[in-house]
Amino acid sequence: MGADYSFPALSGLEVSTTFFHIKYTNRISSIDNAYTALTDPLNAYFVTSSPSPSLAQSVYDGYPPSLVFNATGAPFDPGNIGAIVDDRMVNVASQTARGADLNANYKIDAGSSSGLFS
Repeated sequence: MGADYSFPALSGLEVSTTFFHIKYTNRISSIDNAYTALTDPLNAYFVTSSPSPSLAQSVYDGYPPSLVFNATGAPFDPGNIGAIVDDRMVNVASQTARGADLNANYKIDAGSSSGLFS
């Protein structure tokens, strides 16, 4: 829903607003920035904290070594995994976005050119 208004008393002033409430279903998404996966609460869906050693081992075994990221430099130990980040495109079921946009424009006459740009 939206509205636009021009003020007759103030020539050049225009105000518009839009309210939105959008529900998505079967939304396909991934993490915007994998480097903030463990600190951004919006990424909680993609993070498995404190996985069991068996889950960590099954993830490790399920992917080619080039797709599994181990930043420790040490050999893989499924008992020492703090989190698993799923950076694939996944179905996040549903998502709702709602809010408002407000735009105000005021046009003024700047006068004639003083020759600065000629």
